[in-house]
Amino acid sequence: MKKTLSQRFFLPLCLLTLFGILGGSHAWAEELTIDFESASKSYTGWTFTNMTSQQTGAITAKGGTYYGTTGGKTTASITTTTAIPYPTSISFYVSKQSSNTKSSSWKIQVSSNKSTWTDVKTQSATSMTQGSWVEVTQDLSSYDHVYVRIYYTGSTAVRNIDDVTLTYSTSVAPTLSVSKTEISFSDVEKLTSENSAFTFSANGLSEAATFVLSGTNADMFSVSPSSITP
Repeated sequence: MKKTLSQRFFLPLCLLTLFGILGGSHAWAEELTIDFESASKSYTGWTFTNMTSQQTGAITAKGGTYYGTTGGKTTASITTTTAIPYPTSISFYVSKQSSNTKSSSWKIQVSSNKSTWTDVKTQSATSMTQGSWVEVTQDLSSYDHVYVRIYYTGSTAVRNIDDVTLTYSTSVAPTLSVSKTEISFSDVEKLTSENSAFTFSANGLSEAATFVLSGTNADMFSVSPSSITP
């Protein structure tokens, strides 16, 4: 006759103590901007390709006196010079310099290697009203350590851009989550064991996560693995 334990054991996850995992620091949001008011074609953190950095006269700028243009090229772009650690969002304004309706578009793209680009958002530049500014915005918080590019493609008709703002952080606030708040075991035969799993996830770790059991009947349980690298 088999002897069994008649008691059901519960292991609250609050008894899983986590050590040494929240050493990361939270950085305040930072910005990379282009207002096109500078006569220079160089803006810190950005690289221009086929993009005239300062234009005035044909239409009224969205902000200030000047704006950027595609310079009559079929493609033009503004790209971050380095990979952005934790981008949050990007916004800018676009317009048409003439009533030309040939097909063209603006794209927000990301890349991990500055070679292969992924379209995140596409804004048509075809049917816009001449001289009227349209805001383009995109949440980028699902990406990390990527180059960010504003890419124009299409007609040689001049298209305009103004007031670019890319918001990002250099690090993220550490966060923790678990898939269960309690692990319940059925009746367990004496001298045998039963396994039950939970999922632990974290973001922004600077050190290994170490699990330590404590509390009533802690010696009846074990946890594996006992630590997880960042």
